[in-house]
Parts: sequence; C-alpha cells; structure tokens
Amino acid sequence: MYRDLHVEIAGENAWRFYYFEGRFDLVRFVKTVQEAGLFVHLRIGPYACAEWNYGSVSDFNSLFQFLAFGYAVPYRPVEDLAFAVARFFEYGGSFQNYYMVRPSDPVHQQLGKKLEAHVYYKHSNDCAAFLANYDSDSDANVTFNGNTYFLPAWSVSILADCKNVIFNTAKVVTQRHIGDALFSRSTIVDGNLGVASPWSCLYVEAGQDKEHFLNIGSLGHAALVFVNKRFVAFGYGNHDDASFSLTQKISLEEGNNTLDVLSMLIGVQNYGPWFDVQGAGIHSVFLVDLHKTKKDLSSGKWTYQVGLEGEYLGLDKVSLANSLLWSQGTSLPVNKSLIWYHIPRTWVHPGENLLVLHEELGGDPSQISLLTRTGQDICSIVSEDDPPPADSWKPNLEFMSQTPEVRLTCEHGWHIAAINFASFGTPEGKCGTFTPGNCHADMLTIVQKACIGQEGCSIPISAAKLGDPCPGVVKRFVVEALCSE
Repeated sequence: MYRDLHVEIAGENAWRFYYFEGRFDLVRFVKTVQEAGLFVHLRIGPYACAEWNYGSVSDFNSLFQFLAFGYAVPYRPVEDLAFAVARFFEYGGSFQNYYMVRPSDPVHQQLGKKLEAHVYYKHSNDCAAFLANYDSDSDANVTFNGNTYFLPAWSVSILADCKNVIFNTAKVVTQRHIGDALFSRSTIVDGNLGVASPWSCLYVEAGQDKEHFLNIGSLGHAALVFVNKRFVAFGYGNHDDASFSLTQKISLEEGNNTLDVLSMLIGVQNYGPWFDVQGAGIHSVFLVDLHKTKKDLSSGKWTYQVGLEGEYLGLDKVSLANSLLWSQGTSLPVNKSLIWYHIPRTWVHPGENLLVLHEELGGDPSQISLLTRTGQDICSIVSEDDPPPADSWKPNLEFMSQTPEVRLTCEHGWHIAAINFASFGTPEGKCGTFTPGNCHADMLTIVQKACIGQEGCSIPISAAKLGDPCPGVVKRFVVEALCSE
C-alpha cells in the first residue's frame, strides 16, 4: 500500500490528511477480496520509487517483462511464463508478486540429468510434488514413487497428491478465440475531436509552391502534427533516448496555413545526477521547400495552449485518479478501467457519449472508430494425454483415474449459438481454419447436444465413450463454436 497514494495536501498551511474514500477505500477493497474467496497480501510501506513509477525493476527467475516506452511489445510464450512461475513455487516459493516470498524448504530428489523433483509433505502420506525437466531440447520419461511420468522439454508437472498430474507447463490448455471478426457497422468518431484546441499553433504563409518538407526536433517524448487541421505526422523517442527528429512531406495551400503541434511528455526523470536539468519538448521547427530553401519557424509567433479539457471535466479529481478511461453520457464523467480498448456496453448511454483515451504512442486520432461486437468464435483444443482440469482434482484419487475435458465458455450473458467444427482424431489447421485429418470422428452431434444454448459446457475425452477412430494414435478433441447474445 503506497502511502503517498492516500496522502492529500490541503489548506494554506499545507497540512496533510489521509484519503480513504471512493476508489481509495482500503477496508472496502479487503472485504471485496474476501467475498471473492481470495486473500490479500498487504504490504504497508512508504513511497517506493521503482514499484510506484516503473512497475518494479525486479527480475526474479526471469519472470517479469515490462513494456518500455518506444519499444516493441515483448512477446513471451505462455508455456515459458508458466514454467518460470512453477519453478519458483517448486523451489519453495509461497507468494508470487514483485517481492516473491520463499519461506519453505521442499525435499529434493534427483531423477536424472536435468530432471528433478521437489516434494512438499504435510505428513508422511499427504504430499504434493513438482517434477521438472529443465532440458530445453529433450523430452523425458521419469519414475517417481513407482509411477512413470512423461515430461516434455522445459516443463514442470504439478502432482497435487504426489500421484496425479493436474498441470504441466508445456500443455497449457486454454480456450482460444479468432480475434474480433464479428462486428456490426463502424461508428466513426468525430474527426475534429482530436484537434479542437491548438496546442502550439503557427500561421504559415505559403506561395505557389505547395510541396514542402517539415522537420521537427524534440527532446522528448512524442508529438502529433496537423497542417490545416489535418493530421500529417507522428514522432516519438524511446526509453533510452527520448529525443527524436520528425521529417514529413506536407502540402500547403497558397496563402495562410495553420501548423498545430501537440507535444507530449510521457514522464520526466526524477532521480539520478542532474535530473532537474534534463530537457523535454520541441526545440526546432523548419520548413524546407523543393528548392532546399530552409525557413526557421522555431522563433515564429507561436500560440501556446495547455490542455485543460481534463480539468474542465473534473478528471483531475482524487477519486478519479490512476485510471485510463473516463466515459460520459447524460451525467458527469465516470471513471472506468480500460483493457485493450474494450468498452463494455453498459458504459454507453443513448445519445451522445464522450470518450477520453490516453494513448502512449498516439497515432491518427481522426481514424478512431467504434465497432459493436455481435459474436465471437471460440475454440478448444485438448489432447488425450493432456492433464485433466486442475479444478476437477479431488483428494484420495487413484493414479491416472481422471480424464481430460474439452471446455467452452462464452462471455457473461452470451450463449453458444452454433458449433462450426467438432472432431476427435488428428484434425489439422488452427482456430478458424480447422479441417478433418487422416484420423477423424465427427463429434458435431455430441457437442451440439451438450453445448447449444449454454453459457459454457464440458465434454470428457475418452476413446471408450467417444469411439476410437485410430487405435494407438494420440488423438485431439477440437471444437470451434460461435458465442452470441
């Protein structure tokens, strides 16, 4: 819990008080977590620069990967992330977050080269185990407690009862979907919304030569450029070097033209030597015609305006802090959380709606559009040799007494309206392009009976019950379905 988040400065004498109302209500938060059946790890401490400003700088077990400004979004396979988390708990970890607690000492067993087990005992006949293959290339079969287990390369199997595998990090079984292809008509956002205020404006006189090159130099961090109220360019720096130079070919009209520049500051250095003299913002603007005649606009009569629309709407209020989106219908703006620019339908009101987006890397605001999703294709791919769902495990089960399941789940309020593909065997392709393989048993009728009209459904994978189209071959159960309202 960050103390500075709850501290307010008020009054002429700048006295302090602690604010715990609205979104800062700690007691309400803890009770909400309890109602959800979860636990809270409460760490009361002072201002923490690394965690508060930069999302932590820890790199325990190569687990965390953070997006740095100006760089590509880091990609990490979910199987590798699961491996890192499982290895942490295998070695005694008990709490997974930036600080990652490791109070336990499990019993270690070497099972072979780059193969090992860590066992946690509650008492002599009650235990849980982690079986690890940390060879990045070779699969392996291991023997543990008299039973044989297959461990794919670079994977960890979790045995909740020291017998049955409930999870393997190389076999992450999860529902998939085909992007966001099912939408109704597009609603174009008012193109003038993004340029309603001239942030830094200059009137440029142009002759008969219409084609020019515009060069803008900035110490950071980003800038949007508009000519005659039309978006023409966007430039930005990066985490290591915030400065950048932007060159763009533009077309001017004869006579007066307007040049608008929105210069954006992502954040300033707040520690280290000479951090208080680090510059930011635009430092030069040049216009170059086709004859390479350069005109310095830097010292021209610019009109500057600080964006105060947020203050006008009340977005600077403490109760609305630390969030990414505000939406407004017929009432005052209401703070909402934002995930991948998905706007829940309950946020949108009849008539006009105001949407405020804070986008780090900008783009062309005139191209913002809204689409209404009408359905979603979902897929489930489960193999015969995949572990059963972890939530199906129960104590005192016999070895290998459970079977995997294919599961489908729609968003809340939606239901499974159609089954587009269902096969048990060796189907080929991926979600959206599945085709039957050389080994194929049509499961369409079985899946339709179990799933149509339901918000979610599950079907156990058993060749004895489903029929075996190719004995001796490891088969997959593949389903593609459509969810809709």
